[in-house]
Amino acid sequence: MPELDIVIPLYKAEAHLKALLDRLQEWIDFSGRKVRIILVDDGSMDHTFSTLKTLKPLYSFEILALRLTVNYGQMAATACGLSYAEAPLIATMDDDLQHDPFELEKLIKKMEEDEADLVYGTFAQRKHPFFRTAGSRLLKFLLLEKNRDYTQATSFRLMKSGTAAIFKNINTPVKYIEQYFLHYASIKSSCVVAHGSRAQGRSQYSVYRLFNLSVEFLLFHSSLPLKFITRLGIFMSVVFFVMGLYFIYRKLFHFTEIGYTSIIVSIFFSTGLIMLSLGIIGEYIRRIWLNQNNLERLIVSEELR
Repeated sequence: MPELDIVIPLYKAEAHLKALLDRLQEWIDFSGRKVRIILVDDGSMDHTFSTLKTLKPLYSFEILALRLTVNYGQMAATACGLSYAEAPLIATMDDDLQHDPFELEKLIKKMEEDEADLVYGTFAQRKHPFFRTAGSRLLKFLLLEKNRDYTQATSFRLMKSGTAAIFKNINTPVKYIEQYFLHYASIKSSCVVAHGSRAQGRSQYSVYRLFNLSVEFLLFHSSLPLKFITRLGIFMSVVFFVMGLYFIYRKLFHFTEIGYTSIIVSIFFSTGLIMLSLGIIGEYIRRIWLNQNNLERLIVSEELR
């Protein structure tokens, strides 16, 4: 059994696949680690998978190759690869050589030092285009919540097997996997690693695609709108209650038109009750959403035998 599984999603990687495997071979020979590489072809329209079949026998390390029927997206392909991982340590990285396998040694060392369940490789200087970096940072900022800091999250990760165990029970495409990592990893850490330039070609993430992915995730794959409705409902019910008391006070101690106060107070109190009810319903829906997405499960992060 390997000591480390490395999951790498592939998409239109035909041109730089050999360079990636060569670099992995160099690192494995240098480190002496027993490693298995899990390559997931995410429905590439070129000859990525046939090239992989040709190259596979040329390398001494174990390779597990998977091919998805259609292009589900990088995160869904990564989650699929994680469902096949069996090693006690699991790493994920991109296929374009912007993540150097030699930098994994830093992640492994950081995990040992901090006794962490999850370590992110962060970049002092990104080589992504400006729009992609800015868009990624904005999305991570919007997702900030208690005990989940998405600002350090990157696709260059090292985790213990328990952190990735949840993906063995998920059969649907995963749109945003960081919520699972940060939810189930009790001790999280990060360290600075080098970020190289792309081996060849351009990123598949255009401005339009990044925008669509962000909107889709925020609206349909996160509980952020439900949390907003819950908090807005409670806040507005309190506001309307206070305003209703204010108009009752004016009626008792100041002159107001007959019928005005009763109408205003009834509107404010009924609206407050409606907003409060919407908030409660939103919280119930959020809990159903958490349950459907397997975000409220008990996971054993580590075993001692």
